[in-house]
Amino acid sequence: MALSIHVDEEGSLERRSKQLQELMIAVEGKPELEQSVQPGFIDQDLCKVVKEGNVDNFLEALATVSKNLSLRSIFDQAGPSQNSLLHLAVNFNKKDIAELIACHFPELISKRDVKGNTALHFAARMGILKTVEILVRHANELSTADVSSSSSSTPKNDPNKNLETSSSKNRLAMMKNKLGNTALHEAVMNDHSEVARFLVLEDREVWYFENEQGWSPMCLAIINGNQEILRLLLELQPPATRYGDVLSRLQGNSPAHVAIYRRCSGMLEEMANAIPELILFKDAYGRTPLHCAAQIGELDAVDILVRISRSIIFEKDNDGYFPIHIASKCGHIKVIKKLVKCWPNPEELLTEEGRNILHIAAMNGKDNVVRYILATPELRKILNEKDNNGDTPLHLAAGYCHPGVVLSLTRHKEINLHVRNNEMLSPFGVFAMYKIFSSSEEIKMQYSITGAALSSAGCKMSHLLGIHKEKRIPRMHPELSKNEWMKEQVAGMLTAGTLVATGTFAAGFALPGGYNPDKGTATLINNHMFQLFMICNTASFYCSIICLLCCAYSMLADVHLAANAFDNAKITFGVALLMMSLAFMAALHAVAGNLSWLASLTLIMGTIALLTIVLVVLFFLSTVIIFPSDWILPLMRFVSYYIHRLMVFVLMKHYHSEPPAYLSKQSSSENMNEKSNDMDKKEAIKQVGIEE
Repeated sequence: MALSIHVDEEGSLERRSKQLQELMIAVEGKPELEQSVQPGFIDQDLCKVVKEGNVDNFLEALATVSKNLSLRSIFDQAGPSQNSLLHLAVNFNKKDIAELIACHFPELISKRDVKGNTALHFAARMGILKTVEILVRHANELSTADVSSSSSSTPKNDPNKNLETSSSKNRLAMMKNKLGNTALHEAVMNDHSEVARFLVLEDREVWYFENEQGWSPMCLAIINGNQEILRLLLELQPPATRYGDVLSRLQGNSPAHVAIYRRCSGMLEEMANAIPELILFKDAYGRTPLHCAAQIGELDAVDILVRISRSIIFEKDNDGYFPIHIASKCGHIKVIKKLVKCWPNPEELLTEEGRNILHIAAMNGKDNVVRYILATPELRKILNEKDNNGDTPLHLAAGYCHPGVVLSLTRHKEINLHVRNNEMLSPFGVFAMYKIFSSSEEIKMQYSITGAALSSAGCKMSHLLGIHKEKRIPRMHPELSKNEWMKEQVAGMLTAGTLVATGTFAAGFALPGGYNPDKGTATLINNHMFQLFMICNTASFYCSIICLLCCAYSMLADVHLAANAFDNAKITFGVALLMMSLAFMAALHAVAGNLSWLASLTLIMGTIALLTIVLVVLFFLSTVIIFPSDWILPLMRFVSYYIHRLMVFVLMKHYHSEPPAYLSKQSSSENMNEKSNDMDKKEAIKQVGIEE
């Protein structure tokens, strides 16, 4: 039954082909009449019959239109988008009409529309395998005929006569549209595996062709998540003996990189097993697939890559980073652990600046990586290692103002707090340089917390810092010599200090409970809470006065002395606020003493408020030099550490700082592809140009 249908179809095609041939002979030699047909546009009646798909009606319509125009001119016409009748037949999936046109007018097979698409692009996109086979077969017949005719006119002794003509024969499969897509690209993007198989077998060279976005068919199969097509393309890899080193053409945009960014570990493993060379290919930034896996923390991909090739962990990118440095920079501890197992001596893996993984983690604020390294005895030996500039990880953490990292490093007992770099700067000295070169408002809190963490750990300023300041301040920030950098802060402190002094002064004479009219003394003079009020109110008043004096001095003194004076003003102001709050609670309790429940309620509310105020005062006092190691008790240092930890967690979550000029000169290579360190799938895909 199937055989009879096939015979009928062939007979029908031959009959209709003969009819079209007779029509072509009948109209041959007719003068072209263009009076009833607009030049350049397909006749609408022909469009309708093509859409219907009836071949006999199509031939009748051709006969009608050919009364006014030759068949050659009819088929040379195009629609507004430059699509031919063959484009229409394929687009409407009318195989018989498409085959009839391709057989008698094969030059239309390579005709492009306004987007550069041939009829083969349409057929591949729609997955019409029969039409694809028809178009390719007739295109090959046309190319073979052209080659034969040219060969007959070529002298027998012509050395070019026997050259390989496959590229001419299969030219149709290699044709690209304006997006750079071949028919194979279209088939892969639309998940038509049988069409893809046919096209690759027809012309192996299209296997590695890239479109305008740089994607090869294999990359597109991964983007679509089509493992069947990927497996097919891997099986049909062009042999190097005939097509040369086709794999090298995938350098710069390897399918392995795409598989990692798409988090397709199964596809990556299949590629790595089939073509191991792919995992060593690098992208435009010199990164191997392992660099990319380390960047996004794809542990499964890391396992696959290091299992296939251990040597990949020693590949550097364009900035001299090993994959373990990328993992450290992005904070992926599990990846670091895996890579350390492969090579247990990470101190030997250094960047061009001589930095190890702890340097990288410290300068990028990855506190989780720093704590992991400090907790691992095998890695702890790099704690005080220096880079080419002499900077230790603590120098970098202080210079980049990462308070969390500073806290973790300074808390470790083996840390050297006073080591100096090549410019004879201690970690605190590098931090002080940061202050000099910083003018952004958003990093002030970050700077303060970092300074407090360094101070509470006992870090001391380098005695040579003054020389650096004198050399750098006039050139970088001449306005600093005029105290412009603290003008607003001093003005605010003066206002607040004046208000506290005024309030406590008034309270010293408007005593709670009033005066004894006979003796002129306070009526509550023997009340213990009143006595507490007097002491705290007096302390608050004098602390506010000292605060005002420090503020006044900071407006007159040298820029370096002014900073110290302003720090003292903040301390005394905090004490004044605390004393004033305690005085207020004591006064309320004293006047409500006869009503026990009210006095108790006042005391409870005051105690809660005071505890809150103490925490807030400690919070702000911790941003200046407090708890120095010379006199601090172990308990106070413990409290100071967790106060700073709380500050880092609450306030510094969204802060990000730029390096000081001192460090930026030494670390220009750190500008490599700065993305979010905790890159999710969408961001990672966007990085390599893939649209979801």
